[in-house]
This record gives sequence, structure tokens and C-alpha cells, in this order.
Amino acid sequence: MVVFIGDNAFKTDMPDNVTNGHGSIRYIKSKSDEVLSDEPMENWFAKIEADKQNLSIKTNREHIKLVSKS
Repeated sequence: MVVFIGDNAFKTDMPDNVTNGHGSIRYIKSKSDEVLSDEPMENWFAKIEADKQNLSIKTNREHIKLVSKS
């Protein structure tokens, strides 16, 4: 799933899993199949939390450079 936040308008049709902030809630609620068990989910949550703690001005600039290359 890819979610764009802020003022945006897609110039072409997007697949269901590419949406804006408001569409993300509708997309998530439309799903009911369990894809991951609790253990892998807990591992992902722990990784996300660890990565969030490493955010800095430097990592933000690196992210902007990577996104700008696309």
C-alpha cells in the first residue's frame, strides 16, 4: 500500500493500493484476510519503532535525495 499525504491529485488512474490519506482508511477497512500472524507483525512493529528512533536531519535529507531520483 502506498499512501500520499497532503494536497495531491493523481494525473492517471492508480491501482487500489495507491491512494491518498482519506482513501487509505477505506482501503484498509476493505481487507479482512489475515496475511501475517502475530509474531511477524510484532517483529515489523519493533523494526518500525527502532527505525523511527534513528530519524534525524541527515536521514531526512537522504530520504529526500532518494525520492527525488524517482
